[in-house]
Amino acid sequence: MKRALRAAAGALLILLLAIVGAIVLIGAGSLPRTTGGYELDGLDGPVEIERDVHGVPHIRAASERDAYRALGFVQAQDRLWQMEFQRRVGQGRLAELVGSPGLPADRYLRTLGLYNAAQASLESLDPSSRALLDAYVQGINDWIEHRDRLLPPEFWIFWHSPEPWKPADSAVWIKMMALNLDGDMDGELQRLALRARLTPQQIADLWPGMDAPRDQSAQAPAGWAERLRASLPDLPSSGIGSNAFAVGASRSASDGALLAGDPHLQLRTPGVWYLVDMTAPGLRVTGATMPGMPFVVIGRTPTLAWSLTTTHADVQDLFVETVDPADGERYLAPGGSLPFARREERILVKGGASETLRLRATRHGPVISELPGRNGEPARPVSLAWTVLDPADSTIRAGFGLPHAGDLNGLRATLADYRNPVQNFIAADSHGRVGLIVAGAVPVRRGGNGTMPADGASGRFDWTGTVPADELPTLLDPPGGTVANGNNRVTEPGYPHLIAAYWPSDWRRARIDALLSAEERLDPADLVRIQRDLRSGFAVDMLPTLLAAQSNDPATVAMRDAMRGWDGTMAGDRWEAGLFLAWAERLSRMIREDELGPLASGLRGLRGNFLAHVLQNRPAWCDDVRTEPVETCAMLAGRALQQAQAALVAATGPDRGRWTLRHLQTAAMPHATLGQVPVLGALFGNQAPKAGDPDTVDVAWATTDDALVRRTVTIAASLRIVADLAEPEGIRIVTASGQSGHPWSRWFADGVARWTIDRRIVLPAAQRPDRMSLVPARDG
Repeated sequence: MKRALRAAAGALLILLLAIVGAIVLIGAGSLPRTTGGYELDGLDGPVEIERDVHGVPHIRAASERDAYRALGFVQAQDRLWQMEFQRRVGQGRLAELVGSPGLPADRYLRTLGLYNAAQASLESLDPSSRALLDAYVQGINDWIEHRDRLLPPEFWIFWHSPEPWKPADSAVWIKMMALNLDGDMDGELQRLALRARLTPQQIADLWPGMDAPRDQSAQAPAGWAERLRASLPDLPSSGIGSNAFAVGASRSASDGALLAGDPHLQLRTPGVWYLVDMTAPGLRVTGATMPGMPFVVIGRTPTLAWSLTTTHADVQDLFVETVDPADGERYLAPGGSLPFARREERILVKGGASETLRLRATRHGPVISELPGRNGEPARPVSLAWTVLDPADSTIRAGFGLPHAGDLNGLRATLADYRNPVQNFIAADSHGRVGLIVAGAVPVRRGGNGTMPADGASGRFDWTGTVPADELPTLLDPPGGTVANGNNRVTEPGYPHLIAAYWPSDWRRARIDALLSAEERLDPADLVRIQRDLRSGFAVDMLPTLLAAQSNDPATVAMRDAMRGWDGTMAGDRWEAGLFLAWAERLSRMIREDELGPLASGLRGLRGNFLAHVLQNRPAWCDDVRTEPVETCAMLAGRALQQAQAALVAATGPDRGRWTLRHLQTAAMPHATLGQVPVLGALFGNQAPKAGDPDTVDVAWATTDDALVRRTVTIAASLRIVADLAEPEGIRIVTASGQSGHPWSRWFADGVARWTIDRRIVLPAAQRPDRMSLVPARDG
């Protein structure tokens, strides 16, 4: 038996080595060629593509159309698998690629009709923008059709060949970004599930600053919200945000306006950003694009620099519809009843049977309540209204217009075309001006505040349009000479429109403001220092509670007293940071679970603003009248500290030097499709140490292990950019990945090391050793 087992193990090892060897050979043969030339039909003139030592392409073209065609070409060279996977997700065709594990995402995306909406948006695109989009799409297909290399290793692993790229494949990824950023539907479902257990005020406590949810006469069936949330694919929302700030000329050491930005997105390998520098007649732009999307999202021109933060605008509402009692094929609406719109979607499944979805929609949007399956359907259909599904979406036009905006006034005019996702554009121009402009489609509601599902039959909560672009919040030329946003509230008291019922905490923005005001004049190095700041506003506000924690355990009291003198800095070498986060996680869960019971598991994460709000304003959440004496927040804090200390000792030992974030917290950058596969996951992914917490400027959103000790950072600054408009061109930038998605490329993981220590590259770079040309094909 032992001999047979050894033989089987040997055969398995040989097979594994053969597979790895084949992957290595395929990998070596699939590295794109970045020198020499390619002949392509239809170019307006020769295109020069020079890659610098970091793999960033510098494109010089004879026309703007050729520049975007070259952008599509180089993105496909470096990120084709990433682009293929992303469009499959957006199309709702992931199961064709990965089999049945892709079905939940496919069912959800087909139900929403996101790809259909992307296709519809192209119908109203202006001719100039459509020509640039078509050129970009042609560039992707140029590489797919004319490449002289093998496909990247992932295509061979999944035994898959890419189809030609289509314009809607790019349009849908804009909508997928909105899907990741627009989490209002999930909030409504959470609050609906909590309604039977908590008072409206208690529900509002979980979202500090939100008005108590209003009864919107939506008699959704009990338990439906929980079933629907359980059926949805795991799409990121909580923690996604950004920082951005700008300094006017009056506060700048160079006498030119300064801009800094760091969008917080999910960490992946390859990363979400692809850097580029483009020059053509009438076009000069440098910055970060997203593979599959045809324009610079964050960057600068000679006269304007811009970055983005998420507004957290409420652009989704659930409507509980009423089926017409006289005709089950119709639903009630003001003035009568209407027929459900119906369509079928066929999902192909690799290695399995295909599946047909029979979908319905109302005047509000797609019916999503049938997602859980036939046994979980509520008695009344529930539909989703979402601005992203509006076919009149001119966001692509705005994207192509950004490099031509020129200054703040031009930017504001350009952003009138911008629709989704709603964003705060923080910008600086060469006139020394800075400002914040909210852009996007924000619904105007006839009634209600969007916090709970609404009755769909009466029309009392219907949308009547969107907020006009010139009425969205805007702050130009602020009196203090600086402007900053960390996803905090952007409206002032008395603002007439509902942008959002709930806003994230303003700890990050307040810290940025404090650091900006500490210097009379600021330079780019100061902005970099602010971006890397690790003092947590949450920790500062929570320290009085920790230091007042009550305990009868001498070891706990000694540990509490040892925390005195710590200033809330979440540096990698501070043991206090590791203990504080382990303590805060426990205390937050204790308070929630006492009131919410099993529903507490649906409110994931630390939720620091809730915890601080309870301890400072609503201590009744801590009280437990069933105990003698009555339990208080201070007693809970002591118990949480004792448990945190014990968990740290059990996991790492009594040496406090092992409690630091350097040992406990790691940024994970997994491959989207191979991240969980043994051996291949490590080969195709990356990881790095990461300090910080959700409320430091240098942010770190983390999941924890079962012991609430070790932390895996999943969301952080995906790039950091600083620009000085006193300089005619140039940005200082670092991304959380390399330029290439190919694990054999020298540009695959080099960006991770730069990101870890924040060693920024300067674009446009002086040295560009790799040179490639795209030239018009010769006749015949």
